[in-house]
Amino acid sequence: MKHVVEFLKPEIYRWGSFKIHVHCKALELALKPCGMAAPILHPLSIRCSESERIEDRLVLFDDERPDLRDLHLVGAPVVWTGPLLHNLTTLHLADCEDGFCPSVEELIVIFEALPALQKLTLDDAGISVRAADQVHPEPIRLQELEYLHLTSLD
Repeated sequence: MKHVVEFLKPEIYRWGSFKIHVHCKALELALKPCGMAAPILHPLSIRCSESERIEDRLVLFDDERPDLRDLHLVGAPVVWTGPLLHNLTTLHLADCEDGFCPSVEELIVIFEALPALQKLTLDDAGISVRAADQVHPEPIRLQELEYLHLTSLD
């Protein structure tokens, strides 16, 4: 996988969409050296199978992040804060494994960065609210939200 991405790397700036379904270790090997400077990338879909677990969350984009609108992450162990989750209109999080799920605090930061969010899916995203979690003092306004799909929340 790494060799394929290295071969395609010079053309990343032209990618309008990208969909990948691999084992987590292969995702780490393929995307970490990539840098992903993809300015016109709008939909991004990453699905990781559980075979080889990685140690750390992945940072998908360096300084130059794409203008993502549609992000689907299924089992993808990514860093939940930062520029990856800004300006989205569609966010789909599913099948997060323990240790890689967004915390309630991270979710608050994510939602605050998504005022134009229209579709939100949290499907077995591993999010659980515990008594120790702080309650957000103000409601988060997602005024553009038209579609909400929540399943298997703890």
